[in-house]
Amino acid sequence: MIYKILLALASLIFVVNFFIGPTFFHMEVDDSGTFVGLMLLIIVLKHLLDKKDA
Repeated sequence: MIYKILLALASLIFVVNFFIGPTFFHMEVDDSGTFVGLMLLIIVLKHLLDKKDA
């Protein structure tokens, strides 16, 4: 369950960082949002790979 939440959070970070922020708030894309989103995706992928092997 927690991994579904992490995946949804990572998706939300990417959408806000790359689409909503620059379009509506004239924000520049920053590396911190991308880094956090990628870290969350790596955690979820590691869990899925561990679950597949077990």
